[in-house]
Amino acid sequence: MATDAEDRPVDPNAALPLDRCWGHPYDTQYHYHGPSQTCFGSKPFRGSASTRSRSRHSPLVGYAIDGFGIFGPRGEDGKIVRNRDLDVCHGHTHAITWDGKKVVMYHYHLNGEYPYSIGCFRGKPMTVPGSGWH
Repeated sequence: MATDAEDRPVDPNAALPLDRCWGHPYDTQYHYHGPSQTCFGSKPFRGSASTRSRSRHSPLVGYAIDGFGIFGPRGEDGKIVRNRDLDVCHGHTHAITWDGKKVVMYHYHLNGEYPYSIGCFRGKPMTVPGSGWH
């Protein structure tokens, strides 16, 4: 439960409705309340007839407190990533676009299987001002 400026309890979802990505800002940070297929899709991308056989990786949707990127549910080949494709922290390593360049690096994925998101941190969590993390 969140509190307002006068320390009264309020439901943050009522005060700040969810956007089309099933998320909203609260206490200076944006966060999700559910899977966001409306923003990064649950199906592989299919382009025009000339690019129909090509699919793509989900885009970056956020950053974990350890600095690694969090991507949507599609992996390197455009297929939905299953838990069996990920490590215990819900990530893996392969080529991704990072800062506009193709690089091979570790990253996390959101998907439709429990725990749906990050299960632990692969890197060392950092202190982020205003986050409550120390």
